[in-house]
Amino acid sequence: MQSHVLREGTELTPQVLDLLARSCVANQAIAGMEARGWEALTGQSGFQPIKGFSVVGLEWSVVVNGNRVIVKSGVWASSRVPV
Repeated sequence: MQSHVLREGTELTPQVLDLLARSCVANQAIAGMEARGWEALTGQSGFQPIKGFSVVGLEWSVVVNGNRVIVKSGVWASSRVPV
């Protein structure tokens, strides 16, 4: 990680961001391996290059595109159903 910007009051720390950055690199590598496998298995092309991905979690969501990452806590949009 070469640089980062943390919003004031966030729970994220530079250490957490470093771990997240390493996880993003690993996920990009795995996605590239899977894309290469799908191309070899199906004979189709167009699965590569992997440019980005997203992970949606209950407490945190991450959007990765190239060398930029957005980490969002909470819910992106309200999709709650009244109980």
